[in-house]
Amino acid sequence: EAMAGRARGAVLLLLICRASGFACPGVSNPVVDTIASSSSDCFARCSEACAALDGLESAYLQTFSADAVWERVCSGPEAFLCFVEQDKAAACGKVLVAGLAGGVQLPASSTDLATRCGL
Repeated sequence: EAMAGRARGAVLLLLICRASGFACPGVSNPVVDTIASSSSDCFARCSEACAALDGLESAYLQTFSADAVWERVCSGPEAFLCFVEQDKAAACGKVLVAGLAGGVQLPASSTDLATRCGL
């Protein structure tokens, strides 16, 4: 019975953390929070990408330009490289799909990132 209580407590804590935007603390953008919450494993492993994605989404909404998005990506490629690293690809695939759904193609591989950003 004590173990069941701890399990219920752990589930409740997990739900509270997800509801409060725990995947990307400090980011108030609801779109980024939704993406991060749906891909919490990715953002737990790529926490530096939270702020980068926040800036990316803001740049896109100001201009609706893929060029503006890539300018942001290339100004801080390390954060986006995390999304495409082989050991994180499965966890971060939803982030790349969310970008495509929003009309923005994010880097699909480290080669893509290097090519587009001239690295």
